[in-house]
Formats: sequence, structure tokens, C-alpha cells
Amino acid sequence: MIKFPEYRETVMAQCKMGKSICDVENDVFSTSHNVVGNMLTRSWMLPDHICKAILYHHDPDIFTSTGKNVRTVACDLIGIVHMAECVADEHLFVRDKEWHRFEQAVLKYFDVSEQEFSELKGDILAYLNGE
Repeated sequence: MIKFPEYRETVMAQCKMGKSICDVENDVFSTSHNVVGNMLTRSWMLPDHICKAILYHHDPDIFTSTGKNVRTVACDLIGIVHMAECVADEHLFVRDKEWHRFEQAVLKYFDVSEQEFSELKGDILAYLNGE
């Protein structure tokens, strides 16, 4: 971040125009936070599934692609993060960032229907709202 003081403003402005964060980062800075995060977690010798989850957390194709060799635990982590972010965004009245790109793949991966997830989300939101 010290090397790129304009990072936040650049990314925010271009993402508001509809570009994905990784595309903006790659176009402007020749890398992305998921690649840097993956390198950092590997240097910390964190488990491989965590490193891969960080690397692929913006890639909805990870749930259907066999070529990336990231099935099971990494996909579990990625799916849980996206479901949790969906709930948190709604709770905080924040514009849903990526759920629309991940929803079908994540629900299919976990074998959860839209109705089941909606009910689960409703229960969690009720709890968070003290109902």
C-alpha cells in the first residue's frame, strides 16, 4: 500500500464503473490482492487449503472447475465466506458485492436451495437484529 498510495481511490473509482476488483488491480498494478495474499500466506506456511482459498476467492468457476485442483476444504471456505458476506452485507445495508456472481455455484456446491438459504439468512439476520 505504501508503494501505491493511489490504490484505494483508483480501485474504488473503477469498481464503481462496474469493473471487478481483480481486473482493476491487474490492469493498473500488474497484480491483485488475491495473488499477494496467496504469496503471503504461503510464506507464513499456512495450510495449502487456506492459501488456495485466498487465491481463488473471487473466482466463481472454482466450484465447477476440476483443472484448478482446489476442491473440498478450499471450496468450503470460499463458499462459507461468500454466504457470510451476503448476510453481513444485508445486515449492514451494504450493496451486495459478489453474491450475484457466486450464488448459484455456492448453493449447488453445498446442495442448498435458494429457499433454504433465504430461511437461514433470515434466521441469522433476526438473531443479529436481536429479534
